[in-house]
Amino acid sequence: MRWGRVQQALWIGFGAILLLMAGKSVLQVGQLSQFFDLIEQSRLASRKMELINGLVEAARARAQTTAQMIAVDDPFDKDALAQRLERQAARFVALREALVETGLSEQEHTILETANGYIRPALLAQRRAARMAVSEDPEVLRNANRLLMFEVIPLQGRIVDSFMTLFRYQREVIQRNTALGERLFDRVVVLIGSLTGGALFATVLVAALVIRRTGHTERALYREKQGAEIALGSIGDAVIATDSLGRVQYMNPMAEELTGYRMADALKRPIGKVLPAREEASGRRVSQVIHALAQYGNPSPPADDVVMRNLAGDELHIALTAAPIRTVEGRVDGVMLTFQDVTEARRLARRVAFQAQHDALTGLLNRRAFQERVEQALRLYPEGPHVLCVLDLDRFKPVNDLGGHAAGDALLRQLSVVLRAEVRKGDLVARMGGDEFALFLTNTTAMAGAEVAEKLRAAVSAHRLTWQGRQLGVAVSIGLVQTPRDGAVDYQRLVQAADAACYQAKHGGRDQVAVADYAVAENAGSREEERIGRWLRDALAQDALVLLGQPIRSLSDHAQPPYCELLLRLPDDHGQLLAPSAFLPVAERHGLMPRIDAWVTRQALAILGRHDDGLQVAVNLSAQTLADADFGAQVGRMLTASDVDPRRLGFEISEQALTSSPELVKRFAEAVRGHGCGLSIDHVGSGLGCFSAVAGLPVRMVKLDAELVAGAQSDATSQAMVKAISDIADTQGIRTAAHGVENQQAMDMLFALGIGLAQGFHLGSPQPMGGPPRRAMT
Repeated sequence: MRWGRVQQALWIGFGAILLLMAGKSVLQVGQLSQFFDLIEQSRLASRKMELINGLVEAARARAQTTAQMIAVDDPFDKDALAQRLERQAARFVALREALVETGLSEQEHTILETANGYIRPALLAQRRAARMAVSEDPEVLRNANRLLMFEVIPLQGRIVDSFMTLFRYQREVIQRNTALGERLFDRVVVLIGSLTGGALFATVLVAALVIRRTGHTERALYREKQGAEIALGSIGDAVIATDSLGRVQYMNPMAEELTGYRMADALKRPIGKVLPAREEASGRRVSQVIHALAQYGNPSPPADDVVMRNLAGDELHIALTAAPIRTVEGRVDGVMLTFQDVTEARRLARRVAFQAQHDALTGLLNRRAFQERVEQALRLYPEGPHVLCVLDLDRFKPVNDLGGHAAGDALLRQLSVVLRAEVRKGDLVARMGGDEFALFLTNTTAMAGAEVAEKLRAAVSAHRLTWQGRQLGVAVSIGLVQTPRDGAVDYQRLVQAADAACYQAKHGGRDQVAVADYAVAENAGSREEERIGRWLRDALAQDALVLLGQPIRSLSDHAQPPYCELLLRLPDDHGQLLAPSAFLPVAERHGLMPRIDAWVTRQALAILGRHDDGLQVAVNLSAQTLADADFGAQVGRMLTASDVDPRRLGFEISEQALTSSPELVKRFAEAVRGHGCGLSIDHVGSGLGCFSAVAGLPVRMVKLDAELVAGAQSDATSQAMVKAISDIADTQGIRTAAHGVENQQAMDMLFALGIGLAQGFHLGSPQPMGGPPRRAMT
């Protein structure tokens, strides 16, 4: 109606000439309709941002309420919190339905579907944690807390990340609409300026209408922008927006809290001043990220190794994501940084990594970490020379006999301090097990190493432990070997040479230092390897290898069928049985492991055929065997030809083989899955990473590493690791067994932690598996 009157005035005032101008005015009306569309789209985007913000708050509130339920003791408080949890769930569902009802684009639907993939498991995990939280059992409450930390909160984070992606999408819609509004306004001004002086009245009338409507649009867009800033201020992540030159344009309250800067003080400052952060691994600074984004516009991948120092001087680890802010034309107009404080998570991760590489009792490197670091040093600095020492304590057994294991442990801890005090900072010190230690002295000759070893010997001999009024002490025998200056150095032969020298020191009167020649030891090792290789081939040809079985027993159900691990021994020329450590490395270097593992599998089926008591056995497989593409089919043919129930046969694969070659393990598992054979993961001790690789595999059991079990007897962190591995295994229907159970103390500790199975000399020593069944196996 309004436009009809305007057109009538134009016809009356200007006649035919103004008819063309009226056409131009009609074009302006089209521009105004676009303004109204932009306002509506921005209003709808703002409404969606409010709903998304409500969803984020509701999700976090549920996690907080669940944590409160676990923390409070009063049953009435727990009940009130449970009711609040249900109300929060209902609010979450209502907000989500309201968000869907607003009408979502295809891209918004995709983002929401990503969030939906995490919402259901998060709600289920929260309900489980809530149900567990009402229990008065401390163990159940601890399990509820672990469920909250390891499942609920990570899932909650992914839900929040998905909603924040949707939130940023709405903000981009508002920014895009703002830019479009500005462009439309410019076009309107051009049209107004094109009107002739003779059509001044019509021009003024249309201009007044346009200006009025434009003012409404700008005010509406400004209100939407204010709403977006309020929403950004309420989220849990820190957010900083910069211009294309890297100067701060906006900070939310969380960013103010982490950086120490108030937004008023940070505005227009370079981001490198407000957020002095760098990637820990590469050293790249945040300012470099801004520059790269301004140049190329490619978002950087999320980085969780960024270190920053806030205004107070505190160093924080943050997880940082950077994305470009673009104009409608596609030009990069700034950068949006989103980050969160992960300092505590990084500290915990480093502590777990430390525990995996260090002896729990002494804090020294463990055997596995020592080997890895020595081999790395030999690769990086092959010219050397370096010195490796093996130390074996003399007269340590009387310390345990007089003062008990507690005295022995105390002495070992003190001696570890003595050893570290006598070597340089860059040298390696390790506890290899029991009362045996090792040193690796870099850039050191045998003569200088012998001087260090003599100081160590004297320091150990002079040290005394005061225990219950007694002075307890030990001596030490030390064997050392220098690496050759030319040629590759084999770690195992280096250790064997040092071991031989240590043996010489002990049998030469103890409490002394002996030096070995690597070249002599290497030649002797080559001859010994040839001899062992011959024994292996002869034993395979004559079926002369020996199998022992060590029982794996239940700690709670003694009526379970007998179960044992098969252990391989090699007889030498004199009929003495060699341990696996003496001949398996030779077998691997000679490529004999697939033949040996096939032989053991055939013998295992024969042993099972002789037992009618439900005996189950486990066969160890090497990584070399898993790499043999035909081995799985070969085992399948053996199982098909056997009358034995294949479910009584299992295969043990080391955690290292699983994590380093998961595809080879999967290929073997697929080859034997149909027969019903199960897998066990052996020597689990480096953390929880192996569980991500067992998905879809027929894994029945995980076996804790003996060093982890030994450490758990005196170290709370190792106990927590044992418990965490057992709990996660339980959730996947996998049983947990413990290696290296050598005393009743270990048995009691494992039983208290809920470990179901155990293996070790305290439960039964390895016994021959030939002939009729032995009583020890049942």
